[in-house]
Amino acid sequence: MLDTPILEALRSALSDQVDERNYNLQNPRANELVDTLVAENYSLDLIESCDLLERACAAGNLYVVEVLCSYIDFFIYRSFALVLALRSGHDDVAQWLIEAEGVDLLAPIPSNERYASSGYHLYTFSLN
Repeated sequence: MLDTPILEALRSALSDQVDERNYNLQNPRANELVDTLVAENYSLDLIESCDLLERACAAGNLYVVEVLCSYIDFFIYRSFALVLALRSGHDDVAQWLIEAEGVDLLAPIPSNERYASSGYHLYTFSLN
């Protein structure tokens, strides 16, 4: 993972939201930081994307989840994000993942060529 000051600050803001039990409260700092990543056209690799999405789901930060999902078009860990949101008690995030993103825990894994590629983990997702 590439540790840039903005990316590290976003990880920290989402973790602080979980640590402080500020569940279902939108974290203005995390929201501002994800907007900065988008404005700067930052590219996330798969590990960074997964890490931020997991943190946002555990923190209940729907705004960050929405932004990340809108830029990650074939993200195979959305089911895990739904599990984290449900496990953490963030019904709004879970409901959004189900209704807006069509995440289905019982659905088969898509047989998309991009998943079958041995290098899918090398993709980066441009936040533009």
